[in-house]
This record gives sequence, structure tokens and C-alpha cells, in this order.
Amino acid sequence: MQWLGTWSIKYKAIARYKGWVLGVGALLVTLLFYIGVVIPQRTAIAVVKDQNQTERERLKVIEAYAKKHPDSIGYLKELDQKLTLIDAKLPNQPELGEFIRQIEQASKLSNMRLAEIKPAAAIEKAGYMEVPIEILLTGSFSNLLEFIKAIEGSQRITSISNATIQSKQGMLEVKLTMVIYSLGAAGENKQ
Repeated sequence: MQWLGTWSIKYKAIARYKGWVLGVGALLVTLLFYIGVVIPQRTAIAVVKDQNQTERERLKVIEAYAKKHPDSIGYLKELDQKLTLIDAKLPNQPELGEFIRQIEQASKLSNMRLAEIKPAAAIEKAGYMEVPIEILLTGSFSNLLEFIKAIEGSQRITSISNATIQSKQGMLEVKLTMVIYSLGAAGENKQ
């Protein structure tokens, strides 16, 4: 019966710490619930809030676009026209043949005699190409001005990098170095 006496002593000790054991157990359950359920839910809620905010910002951009351009088909046509104009001003390829035809046409319209056209090697720059073209013309001063106006009036972006003018027998002999520009790289040159 001695074992019963030791058992009752142990039971009294357990009963005395029972409140502590239950308190620690409840604290552990609460801590595990917080770590296992509450924290992941808060993380998921934060992710959903961020996604919601991103979608709201995208929606605002779309609404602003829709208010600014109620006729989206017309706006797309307008953008396509602008893109075509930009492509004419700065094509993807040098298109030397087309530019030489423009020079020939401008010389005929301005009554300048076109003696020579010499395209030089393309020079690759950062994001674009320059193609120098040497042109030899003969005509009067007013015809030269008409020629330059005709070239400047074309859609293609060009520049005159050098001009040498000499007077011979009442006519001007003009040597122009013009530069045309394109977006393509020198290795992509399709003439």
C-alpha cells in the first residue's frame, strides 16, 4: 500500500502544477495556431491586396486611355499613318535605289544636269546608319536652290554634309555630299 501513498503524493504534485501545465499547453496551442494559420493567412491577404492594387492601377490606365481615345479604331488608323510617315522619313533599310530616283527626279524638275552619283559605304552609328552619297550637278544658282528645296521637301531625312561650288562658263558645278539615314545595321543592307 505504500505505492498508493507515493501515488497520492505524485497526484497532489500534479494537481498543484495542473494550472501551470494547462496554461503552458494553452499558450503552445495558441502559438502554433498563430504560426500555422494566422501568419499564412496574413501573407496571403497581403499578396491578394498587392495584386488587387496592381489590377486597379492597370484598370485606371485602361480607363484613361478609353476616355482619351473613345474611337479606338480611328486612333489606331491615326497611329498607323504616323508610323508609315516615320518609316518614310527613317526607313529600316537605306533604300539607295529609291533615294537615287528622288535625286534624278529633283534634278529634272529643277533643270539641274545630274553628272554623277556615288554612294559611299554605310557608317554604322548607335542605333542607326548613315549612308553618304556624293552628287555632281551642273546648273544655275536658282536651279540649285530648287534642287535643294525638292530634296528637303521629300519625306526622307537627309542632310548635306559638304558642298563645293565652282563657276565654269556661267554655270555652277556643284559637288554635294548628302547623307541619308536608316535604322538597319550595315550587315542588313539590301539595296
